[in-house]
Amino acid sequence: MSVVGLYLEELNLEILKLLHNNWNEVISLDLETQVEKRDDFLTDEYILGVSLACRKTSEMVSSDGVNVEVLILEELSEDAELELLKKLNLWLGEHRSLGVIGYGLRGYDIPLLLKKLQKYRRKMNKPMWKIIDALQQAAHVDLYAMLKTWYSVKNLRQAIESEVFEELPLRREKELASDDFEQKGKDILRMWKRDRNAFIRYAEADAFDTLLIAEHILKTRK
Repeated sequence: MSVVGLYLEELNLEILKLLHNNWNEVISLDLETQVEKRDDFLTDEYILGVSLACRKTSEMVSSDGVNVEVLILEELSEDAELELLKKLNLWLGEHRSLGVIGYGLRGYDIPLLLKKLQKYRRKMNKPMWKIIDALQQAAHVDLYAMLKTWYSVKNLRQAIESEVFEELPLRREKELASDDFEQKGKDILRMWKRDRNAFIRYAEADAFDTLLIAEHILKTRK
């Protein structure tokens, strides 16, 4: 397909197709952050957790064979956040990131991580090259345009509740947090503080469900 005249959702699908043969090197990434008001986005808010998922075995859209992990901030401090970034760098060193997928990835997760690398660069013994590679060298696929245009869903919560994806073995943990924007941020922060098991379930599901939805799109859209 010629890239001339492509819509954004079609371009993202073409990137998914290019990544297909190396799918075990594609990572689904999602950040949970300390955001309690709409104005908190990209204001140096703390990263509470980084959820990561990648398929290692089994067929696409299977619930088996997916490696899912959540890296968690230990406390609300810059030293702890720097340690979290070091853990992410180590994880990415063990899982090659040829492609990175997410929902709202280009608008939020990637810009925030880039801001954090810039903020802590003087405190680092050496550059976090694996994060840099994932953010600056890997192919990025943001599901936002595809889900909005092709499936008429405005957010990830609507996607996992959609009839289009009802047969997928998604984890569907969005009910752990409110669908009201500000209350959702408070719920995520509360889980991080007081119920780490719920926080991990919520964060894992975001990365896992995004990966399976991307696989479904790749298999069904020609």
